[in-house]
Amino acid sequence: LNYIKKFHILIFGLLLGVLLLKNTNHSLNTSLVSFLTAFFLLTVSDPKLIVNRFLSFKPIVYIGKLSYSLYLWHWSVLVIGKWTIGDSEIAKIWLLFLTFLLALFSYHFIENQFRYKTIRVTNRATILTGAAFVSPLMYLLIFYMPQFINSWNTNLSEYFRVEQPYNWVSDVECHGQKQLSKFKDPLRHCLFHERSESKKNVVYLIGDSHAIQYVFMLRKALENTKYILKYINTADNDDFPAAAIEGKSKLKTLEFIQENSRPNDLVLISLHRGEFNWKRDKHVDLNHPIMKFNKKAYNFRKSMLMFFNQLSKKNVKTIFIRDSPLMRVVATASSCALQIKLFNKSLCQIHLKQDLHTRKMQDLAFDNIKSFYNSTIFIWDPMPYIYNGNAKLDVLDKNGDYNMVDWNHITKKKSEDLAPYFYEYLNSYIDN
Repeated sequence: LNYIKKFHILIFGLLLGVLLLKNTNHSLNTSLVSFLTAFFLLTVSDPKLIVNRFLSFKPIVYIGKLSYSLYLWHWSVLVIGKWTIGDSEIAKIWLLFLTFLLALFSYHFIENQFRYKTIRVTNRATILTGAAFVSPLMYLLIFYMPQFINSWNTNLSEYFRVEQPYNWVSDVECHGQKQLSKFKDPLRHCLFHERSESKKNVVYLIGDSHAIQYVFMLRKALENTKYILKYINTADNDDFPAAAIEGKSKLKTLEFIQENSRPNDLVLISLHRGEFNWKRDKHVDLNHPIMKFNKKAYNFRKSMLMFFNQLSKKNVKTIFIRDSPLMRVVATASSCALQIKLFNKSLCQIHLKQDLHTRKMQDLAFDNIKSFYNSTIFIWDPMPYIYNGNAKLDVLDKNGDYNMVDWNHITKKKSEDLAPYFYEYLNSYIDN
């Protein structure tokens, strides 16, 4: 006990310091530190000790009185704040200030009122007052608030007059089951082309929505070439690419291309890198090395090798387009644009090193498949042109234009901006 008292400042500092360490956010660790801190404070209850004098200081005692209200408010404020105004240092200071304001209000006007004043529940005025307060509150919670708690809402950004990103979905025809349901034979409508003297060859763009985002790039890049663009995303779990990642081989989109493609045609493939990871839209920890295939990558290779074998025999070349950026969190682009407007930084901002690490499994799969058909399979990476030499990327570029439509799709403009780079690649590596 004497040793504890002698070194009480050091012990107290170490206990609090542990909570600031990066890897101590596990509930067991924080609970243990809280227990040891409480034990320490009870053990060194000598009023002469510096720690005790500090904790007896009136402002500290007052904060202690607010502790229950702070406990009730802090989590909701921090979580809502994170997904609206972000988690920058300035944002955190404002959220901390707001938490204290709410705690002050609830402590003085709610907690103390119930604690120190006698309330007669049977009093008619009390019941009517409570009903008058609760009824409109319940109405707001049930009928009005849902529009604000929807994870995809843009209400706050619209309130601050933040421009919304243009959604390019309406500009593409052969994308998704709803659009394809309009056609009697979607595959023929979207992929078949009557060849002409000026457009002798077809570029087949296939994959998921991450392939479709390159439609705008390809429309510009192929404008004055011998190629005509044909594309489709069936969004069918029994078709490419979802079924390929499950290891299935008879896929209608691939079979149509096998049957209808001709020499010197091109097949372009792109898909969400998350399809190869354990969690689709979550980044892979940098401390987690990715060195070899997982089951999804293995299935994809197995499904695709036979397809590429048939294409190579027909002298049909393939270009894998590596995946585009994935923002740090799943959030609307306008919410992150609001954060940039307020604090010059957003929760969406992603570092190139992290972005490439999360894409590693897809890169391994593409590279491995290419090794089987080096003369007919090529790989193009848009990431250097999107990051443009920077180490990090946010939803807005330096001019205030959107880079991203959402957390994982580039904008129509960004896609079109890639056209010169892809055209150069096409001329240098494919057509020569």
